[in-house]
Amino acid sequence: MVAEEQLERGSDDFVVELRRIHESDQLGSFAPIWFNDRRAASRRLLLRYLEMPFNCYRHESLVKRLLKLADAAGDDELMARFLVGFDRSLRRVKRKVFRYDGSTRQLWTEETLRVPSMTTMPRKDADVRFDEQHDAIVPRYLPPKKIPQSRLFSTATRRYLRRRAWRYFRRLGKSDPKRYVSAIGSALLLYHDDDCRNGIELIDNWGLVHALFHHSSVLQVNASNWGLAEGQSLGNLKPAPAFSDAWKEHGGAALIALIGKSPCRAIRQWAIGMISELDTGAIAGVSLPTVLTWLSHGDAEISQLAVEMLERSTELSRLSTSDWIGLMGRANESVLDRVCQLVRQRVSVHDVPLAEIIRLSCMPPVPMARLGTEWLREKPVIGSSDCQEVLKVAGAECKAMRPTLVKLAMKKIDASGRSTVADSLEFLDSRYADVRTIGWDWVLGAETRRLDPELWQKLLESPYDDVRLKLVDILESIVSGSSTFSLGQLEKRASSRENWARSGRTRVSDRCDPNRVRTLWATVLLNIHRGGKQKPGVIRSIVAMLEAEPEEIDQLLPLLRTALRSVRRGEWRSALAGLVRLIEARPELSSRVQLLVPELIL
Repeated sequence: MVAEEQLERGSDDFVVELRRIHESDQLGSFAPIWFNDRRAASRRLLLRYLEMPFNCYRHESLVKRLLKLADAAGDDELMARFLVGFDRSLRRVKRKVFRYDGSTRQLWTEETLRVPSMTTMPRKDADVRFDEQHDAIVPRYLPPKKIPQSRLFSTATRRYLRRRAWRYFRRLGKSDPKRYVSAIGSALLLYHDDDCRNGIELIDNWGLVHALFHHSSVLQVNASNWGLAEGQSLGNLKPAPAFSDAWKEHGGAALIALIGKSPCRAIRQWAIGMISELDTGAIAGVSLPTVLTWLSHGDAEISQLAVEMLERSTELSRLSTSDWIGLMGRANESVLDRVCQLVRQRVSVHDVPLAEIIRLSCMPPVPMARLGTEWLREKPVIGSSDCQEVLKVAGAECKAMRPTLVKLAMKKIDASGRSTVADSLEFLDSRYADVRTIGWDWVLGAETRRLDPELWQKLLESPYDDVRLKLVDILESIVSGSSTFSLGQLEKRASSRENWARSGRTRVSDRCDPNRVRTLWATVLLNIHRGGKQKPGVIRSIVAMLEAEPEEIDQLLPLLRTALRSVRRGEWRSALAGLVRLIEARPELSSRVQLLVPELIL
């Protein structure tokens, strides 16, 4: 009564409630009532019930009577569900069988395919329970692991029922080929990848194999199953459908629908192989929007077919520049190179905004980044706003094209004459190490950047080890007097004071905040992963600083104390030598050193 009320209301809970019922006679009597209910909601629920596994206890009478009613009424839609449902109901597995030859007394094993035992849902009266995972009533004694493979009807009956379901379509193909193509095409859309996970499961689909490979010489058939012909393999399987003439005459639209919509890869491959054999010009008749949709399909074979059709299309002039750009972003990665080649031929760089070129250059796929780089090479960069766009290549995601792209961007910025300190920092602050390396060379390669005190001041705050270590090398070379560039011009560009010096040789702008310099040194000395080669240089710089400004001892000596207590010999030896040199140069600091480093015996 509850189920009938839910059906009357068209409730979605009706199917779940129906699958809880296990009274065979009542279910059998209900079949014609449900089938003859022509309301849209009732029909929807009937289709939903038939799409679920046939594994509800004592539902044999309901399923079988619905099958007979649909067959008699010529209901293509319901018969498609029965074809797929009964195809799924039988699955064979590999088993080893022992053979014995009495005449030779030899024993050996052979591998064969068999339907596993215990796959038939029990029919005898039993205490039952509702399994929520499978939304089905099952005998209480049935182990949970047996439920997924248990089906209504015996193995022999299921074989008969799947033959009967295919027989309906076979009769249809003989009497009305056009209707057959439409009906079997709708049935093929119901198969999923889970129905063809391997070769054995593929050929276990009785109706599906008839529909796709009925005339194939690779397969052979008996009354029960499909199998491989002698000396053949599934790799040789090619489209050979039943009623191939009907497919060639009426199958264009159905094949196009299968290619774009089928959730089963085996069927999509079959449809791709079939569509090229049609005499109806189906390929030429595929609309451009459909081809563009196929380009983004997850199946690489469909995308390959789409790009081939696109290359031969006469409607490409309808696509605008923005359409082509968007097409690259949607295309399957397997055909992206060919799509970019089409874009290269069809789109002029003068029609593409600089911002779009930069966005394209920074994309992860190599073909898109390569095309963007080619366009950037031809695109002029004028004004500060263009330079700001070009700076975005510091975040380019394509590793293969990133060095080339960054170097090109630097040339464009230099050629524009709009380079600023912020430009250099954009590259030196990039999250990619290769960009920072190229950016460092770019900074040192131009005097206007190399001698800019504001740049060096901001570099002291860099969060990246490689930049900090290179900066330490520069500072240490200045202290030691071996710097590769003179700071004389730097001193003229800013008011200066003697922050630190060695032998009076070097002066640094007061815009280099001593606190930030100390932070840089401390960061390097406390780094336990990197900087082993730069730490002695930091120690020498600190000692030189203390020689020039002994009042900084309270701020800098703790850094030397940290290095002195290092477990690495190179560091504490350098720190010890530095302290000795400091005391020799500044004897008045010995008492302060003794106080701050009590473990040191002077």
